[in-house]
Amino acid sequence: MKKTTFKIITILMILAGGMASCNDKPNNLTVSETFVATTAESGTYSVVVHSNGEWFAVVEDATNHTWCILNNATGTNGDILTINVSKNPLPIARNATVNITSGNSTKSVSINQEATKELPEGIVEPIQPSEEVMGFFAWPYILGYDTFFVGGWSPFEIAIDTCVIINSMDELRNIYSSSYPIPMIDFDLYTLIIGHSEEFPSTAYSLVVRNLINEPETLELNLQIICLDAGYTVFASIFYWRLYPKLPSKPLNVSITWEGIGL
Repeated sequence: MKKTTFKIITILMILAGGMASCNDKPNNLTVSETFVATTAESGTYSVVVHSNGEWFAVVEDATNHTWCILNNATGTNGDILTINVSKNPLPIARNATVNITSGNSTKSVSINQEATKELPEGIVEPIQPSEEVMGFFAWPYILGYDTFFVGGWSPFEIAIDTCVIINSMDELRNIYSSSYPIPMIDFDLYTLIIGHSEEFPSTAYSLVVRNLINEPETLELNLQIICLDAGYTVFASIFYWRLYPKLPSKPLNVSITWEGIGL
């Protein structure tokens, strides 16, 4: 009786071990591509997925990679995953990872999209600066991302009613007269614009950088001065700055419009 019981227990243990072994068995998941290199233009790319079960695909950190969209994101053995890539408008390469999972197996496909080679005509969207760059411009009396007041002294040697295009660290150092550390800016990718407005009543007006337009022959920077209270007479000026994708070598024209009380 004891021997029979022992044999039954042994058989059950072997069966249980076999079932566990089957559950732990990889799904033989393979993909036709593990790396996809794309141009800056939009495009559609296919990856063939082989597995012995159903599979599904997701873009890793999808909310920050909305330029990479999946079609046919689920399937079975031999089905095709379609990856749609939107046009890259920036002079910066970007990367995304697509994870494909079947059972307990996962394969990753890296998507590497080239930077755009030419800045398209039209409105040029500014780059969100790093915290270090923001801190560099924030130590004067800051008004916002792109402007700050100037009292009797300025760290930048730029004449009133002048705007300069900065495309290197040396050019930035040449107009800077303070000992406050200058952050590193990758001028292979970016262009910095710094300007000094005309004089107007400092406490009664504010300056806003509206937009920068890449025209066929020129760059057009549009500013707006808003009058808050026409009663003040103390005059000062405002510096303005923005960081953009690398700009083409074209003449820069600055236009200012006024609006508000008493205008």
